[in-house]
Amino acid sequence: MEDEGAVSQKVVADLEREALATPEGGLLIVGAPVRSWEWALPFAAERPFTRMDLAERVSIVSPVLIDCCRDQWMERTCRTIEIWSQRRSAPLLALRWEGRTGTYSKLTDTEDPALRSDVLALLQADTFEALDRAMLAILRRVP
Repeated sequence: MEDEGAVSQKVVADLEREALATPEGGLLIVGAPVRSWEWALPFAAERPFTRMDLAERVSIVSPVLIDCCRDQWMERTCRTIEIWSQRRSAPLLALRWEGRTGTYSKLTDTEDPALRSDVLALLQADTFEALDRAMLAILRRVP
């Protein structure tokens, strides 16, 4: 599938499907390929790319290179995780796509109970770079 546009469309479709299937209030960590999704969020998770603004249903965070607004990324990411953490039973999914094929895989906190504490530990990052590195480490665990 090497076409970056096709991979990008597949990521949008997969993300929308997962967001709609996840109970309201859940947190999705999006590890989309940078080559096709750099600067994409939050816009790619909103109309007209999706049927609804996915952030109205679930919380979405990503590594910095996928975010549109890098100067606001750390503050917004930490705030999103803090709000999600107050919903004790809200689910957590880490999603990762392979850049050449668009094949995706996911890891949930049900499958890996340590995932929840690792995501909460993101709030301890004291720099932009530390937060990004820690989030990428979580996404590397996705099978």
